[in-house]
Amino acid sequence: MTRALLLAVLFAGLAAVDTGAKNALAQNFVLPDPAVLAAMNKDERVELAGKIAMDTQGWPPTELREPMVMGDVMEELLPERSGQWKGISEVISATGTVLVYQRERNAGFVRLEDLETVHGPGLRVLLIETRYPVAFSAIGKTLDLGKLKSTRGNHNYHYAGTARGYRAAAVVSMTLQVIYAVASLQ
Repeated sequence: MTRALLLAVLFAGLAAVDTGAKNALAQNFVLPDPAVLAAMNKDERVELAGKIAMDTQGWPPTELREPMVMGDVMEELLPERSGQWKGISEVISATGTVLVYQRERNAGFVRLEDLETVHGPGLRVLLIETRYPVAFSAIGKTLDLGKLKSTRGNHNYHYAGTARGYRAAAVVSMTLQVIYAVASLQ
């Protein structure tokens, strides 16, 4: 799809999409028709994500300050791994820390601290096996932790099983199939 056609589609055939009223990030994003979206290549999807990020800069950030998950009185919680968020561009940016805790053999949680990122449609938090994916299609095996709870703050995401084998955390737009931010886990 050419840039001129993409822009024509964006300005002529836009539809407002509510990404879920129960989500703290529920906003109306203006997206092309699903058939047009499906026909876009990786670069066009990233360009659209950047346009959405620019268009939503004036939206108030959503903020959530979840308290740290507490362990037993005798248990000291130390993260197994951590990483720093890096957005995919200056426009699609993210900052903050990811901490991965394995509490039991078959359960743990991921904590996002001091997160600050942009708005986007269908944002989810994933653990992924690829440390530095260059495209959504390259993220490999995933552990879906759930919807991004807010664009700013501290969040806890619980998971069953183990986080071993996952080398990074990612914020992705499932709607656009675009990676918004990645944190390599060390």
